[in-house]
Amino acid sequence: MNNRKIFSEERMFHDLAQAQSLIGKTLAGVRNVQYYFESEKVTDDIGDIEWRCTDGTVVSMFLLTNGESVGADTLPAEVPLGFDLQVGERCSWQAEDLLSALTANHLAGENIASVQAHVDRHINYGYKVLSGFKVAFESGEFILYYNCGDDSAALLNQLPSTSESIKSEFLESLL
Repeated sequence: MNNRKIFSEERMFHDLAQAQSLIGKTLAGVRNVQYYFESEKVTDDIGDIEWRCTDGTVVSMFLLTNGESVGADTLPAEVPLGFDLQVGERCSWQAEDLLSALTANHLAGENIASVQAHVDRHINYGYKVLSGFKVAFESGEFILYYNCGDDSAALLNQLPSTSESIKSEFLESLL
């Protein structure tokens, strides 16, 4: 397993700071690491995403091992090597253009105005997790990358569905 994706409560602050390094940058593109099974795209999970800016800044966002949290760092997204489970059953990954998939190519060239933590507070259990990042542009549009239960999703100008047992909020700081 990749150490960069191991969950710890302490890393939330670091992950948000890494994601916020995008603020003030001009977006060049966003790609996602898409999973394929038997050459068919698995649409439940968009995989890790990689933000690229015109000044060379790169920030990757990904799921962490606890199945609820996301992380971020300033390294490129990793595209795993494909492998065969058995004859005719191949698992593979491809880096794809996420802006095209979201019909958001118009965001390339826009400045990133803010990055907020999407924090879920579990009402019955009393703990909180960093479950996503909201990257907003000067135009007011945003892309939300979040953990939706062992899978990752990216939404353009939309918020995730809500749950009665979870209170979600967007925060500039986790302090």
